Amino acid sequence: MLTSNAGAEGRFDKRDFIYIACDDEYRCPAGERAIFRFATIENGRTIRKYWSSACPGCPLKTRCTTGDYRRIARWEHEAVLEAMQVRLDRQPELMRIRRCTVEHPFWHHQALDGLDPPPDAHARPRAQRDESARAGLQPEARDAHPGHRATAQGAADLSRKARFTPQKPPL
Repeated sequence: MLTSNAGAEGRFDKRDFIYIACDDEYRCPAGERAIFRFATIENGRTIRKYWSSACPGCPLKTRCTTGDYRRIARWEHEAVLEAMQVRLDRQPELMRIRRCTVEHPFWHHQALDGLDPPPDAHARPRAQRDESARAGLQPEARDAHPGHRATAQGAADLSRKARFTPQKPPL
């Protein structure tokens, strides 16, 4: 999967640059050092910027960037993402287990709250679903949820239930 315009256009991708943690710098495909230049805040995240002074005279420049310098951005916590990717590369079945053990219960709880789970290949189109069967709830309970739009039938069910519920005697 290509995640940048550079990769899509046949130029070097960020994955072609090797991060050297002990020196806090990158090694580019031409073997040059792209050193830390400054940090900035983007969307609430601290992003560190790197580039090499050798870019203007580099013989691989046309395969690397269309600008004067190839700048590399690194999130301050990117090491956590890289460690997770290494673990997933070693044990790809972990993601299948996660989908079964974590994501399914999360979707189930969303359905109980009256929210629609993300669509999947086996789901019937929304227009064909039976809402009470999908959520697995009684109409009264679902209609009483503050986030659910009450229907005329649901309101009638609630009022009928209120009329026939025995009242506790006053103390």
